[in-house]
Amino acid sequence: MILFFVLLLLFRFWSDWRLGEKFVLGQKIKLSYCLSDQPFYSKTNQTFYYQNHFSKLKIVVPIDPRFDFGDCLEIIGEIVDCPKSSRTDRCLLNPLISQFNNQKEPRVLAGFLTKKLRFFREKMAESFLGAMPSPESDLLSGIVLGLKQQLGPDFYRQLRLTGTLHIVVASGYNFSLIGERPVNFLAFFLGRLPAVVLGIFLVWLYVGIVGFEPPVIRAAIMLSFLFLAQLAGRKFDRWRVLAATVYLMLFFKPDLIADVSFQLSLTALIGVMLGDSLFGKLKKIPVFGSGLAATLSAQLLVLPVICWHFGATSLIAPLVNALILPLIPWITGIGFVSLAFLWSPFLNKIILLGLYPLLWWSVLVVESLSRVPKAEFSLKINGYQVIFYYLVFFFLFHKLSSKKEQGKQRRKGDGSSSQGSNNSLGQPF
Repeated sequence: MILFFVLLLLFRFWSDWRLGEKFVLGQKIKLSYCLSDQPFYSKTNQTFYYQNHFSKLKIVVPIDPRFDFGDCLEIIGEIVDCPKSSRTDRCLLNPLISQFNNQKEPRVLAGFLTKKLRFFREKMAESFLGAMPSPESDLLSGIVLGLKQQLGPDFYRQLRLTGTLHIVVASGYNFSLIGERPVNFLAFFLGRLPAVVLGIFLVWLYVGIVGFEPPVIRAAIMLSFLFLAQLAGRKFDRWRVLAATVYLMLFFKPDLIADVSFQLSLTALIGVMLGDSLFGKLKKIPVFGSGLAATLSAQLLVLPVICWHFGATSLIAPLVNALILPLIPWITGIGFVSLAFLWSPFLNKIILLGLYPLLWWSVLVVESLSRVPKAEFSLKINGYQVIFYYLVFFFLFHKLSSKKEQGKQRRKGDGSSSQGSNNSLGQPF
């Protein structure tokens, strides 16, 4: 059965790859499509991507007029080679671009709901900006809403140098706060079925607010599986659910396998799930132990992906993450609470001001340690080396796990023998 599903997925990859549009160097091209993600903004430019199955095109245009998620654009330009620092091979640099009104409903959500969710997200980001200065407000928008685009270029570079860009992505913890905890609370009053239905609704509403990015969708699907398992009274096996989630995402959108954010979020999650086995002893360290164990295990898994795509990795990431990660649950939780008081700007601001010391400390750590000489280590590897790394890693992990299991069984056996010897000595002959 497993072989059948693997072959089915491989056939899906092959058929999707055949459908991909081939972007030829020097080709004149005209595109008409609606932005499914918010562009990345810099001081002078904004960048977004056009995806056609396994083919990807990077588009760079001036910062004005500024475009946003959901805008429909007509783009005319010539395909050129991307700069060496780019993650794609083909680019459209400063093409002719115009905006048009799409008469069709957007592919993800109905037009009215899309605008409402977008407006709600903008109001949330504005409340953060009105309560505190930048970059603290930008960091809060990234942690709670997953908005990386508001980060200034300098602070974005500092987050990359310190290996903390992952904190400005809507994480599984966000979904735990928005869905799992309300379900567990409301189940006592409404019953399990209504609470689970409400939880699934809240989870996918949050997805609509923060955007349909691969890490967000992956976390939402896994949490939905958790709710359904609770409803059915079945045991939740996180490894099986992760495998089923990844399979479903790749089957319906095979080009995700080439998406950097999907690769990073998946490998980081696997690293965190292996954290107890790899660095469980570090959790005994007060305050920073759990964060350090999770960071080290995640870094081990994401390291080859980062070096493959970016050609460099942060040497100080474990230290910076250990100093910041314990604060993220508090920042996320209080940030969500503040959103319930958007109707009262005064109360909203009072709650957010209580977050400022935590955000100030996080920004201080990132800005200070990003100035450490040689904070970033250059290391460029290819795809074959990435595969080799993971094969060696999981082989060694399997060997380590087997030795630990054998040690446990040996200790149990020694304990049983000792107990048996004591009992025999106490018995009359």
